[in-house]
Amino acid sequence: MIRTSLALPLLLVASVSFSQTTRKKMTFGAPTAASVAAADRAIEASLNSDCSEVDLNKGINSPFNKIPVYDQDGSSLCYSFATSQMVDYYRMKKGDKSYDLTNPVYAAWATYFQKAGTGQTNLRGGFSTDVNKTLKHSGVCSNEEVKSRLSEFTKSAGVTEAEVLHFLEVVYDNYGQGGGKNWNKVEKTLTYDSNISCDQQANLKRVLVKKGYLGVPSTAILQNLFKGCKAQPVKVPNLKEFYLGSDLDMKKAVDGALTGDMPAEINMCSVVFNTPKARGQKNINPTLGRDTEGNSNPNCGRHAVLVTGRKMIGGQCAYMIRNSWGAYWKPKGAMTCSCRTLKGEYKQACNKPDEVDEYVGCWFDSKDLMANVGSVDVYQ
Repeated sequence: MIRTSLALPLLLVASVSFSQTTRKKMTFGAPTAASVAAADRAIEASLNSDCSEVDLNKGINSPFNKIPVYDQDGSSLCYSFATSQMVDYYRMKKGDKSYDLTNPVYAAWATYFQKAGTGQTNLRGGFSTDVNKTLKHSGVCSNEEVKSRLSEFTKSAGVTEAEVLHFLEVVYDNYGQGGGKNWNKVEKTLTYDSNISCDQQANLKRVLVKKGYLGVPSTAILQNLFKGCKAQPVKVPNLKEFYLGSDLDMKKAVDGALTGDMPAEINMCSVVFNTPKARGQKNINPTLGRDTEGNSNPNCGRHAVLVTGRKMIGGQCAYMIRNSWGAYWKPKGAMTCSCRTLKGEYKQACNKPDEVDEYVGCWFDSKDLMANVGSVDVYQ
């Protein structure tokens, strides 16, 4: 689901771009070699001069102590996982106890339902600003209630809500409308791109058959399951988006959020996670957003994550990324990773795997990271 017009941002399959509804076309002069070099020098100069430590995971009162380290489990909901955590961090920081957690699967479904009604057949890829706007406007079914309504699926097979969604979408693609009712292809696809075992697939299929949902779009199934759920109000500001400018401009947008004791949500090229010197952003056309197809390298791997910290590591400014790829995500491109230990303690640098209960985020060099940021979303 990549938009083909170079004047539009990427709608991410594995991750997310951001809403363009308020964007205005802007005109800039073509970048010169001198201007690019000057921008690089400016970033280098800022690394050590503007890197006071901020770590939103520290302290017993950090909202991140209550927000899970999520795993999107093969689903293409990074946009919703990231925004749901932004929402919950803000709510908890402001003392809002009106409901428990914002469920990312529900948030994604509610967003598409508001935009497309029953015409949308999957939840793959989306815009974080749309999720935030939908939750503000329509509210959210509590996490506890969502889990209850999906429990027949999750408990029958021992899977997560995200795995249920991925299963439903693969079934519809290969067995539903236009799929040719090819169950062998369903099994082959799930075996290749998920951790859902053959036994779990069989158990989930039995629930689908029992409920008459076999081959029905995931959005229609979720609409039926969530029907009548009492929506809780969501009191958060609008998201402000930064998508034009240099790597240094992206850094300043992230710093602004961290200085205000809030995380920043970034749309980025995930290739940098395992290849530190990768440059996913080309920025060949400054009149377009950094997150557009024309300004991204083919191997970019668009993804949405949170930035939750900043500090100096080995003489370089580093930023902490909170991902939605599970509690044991520790990419080889990271400078170090932070964790919660088996004793329940938070440690900024975890070098002993046998003491780790879960990794809560990993730190990346500022220059490498910002060269892969397409846009930044922060609360106004």
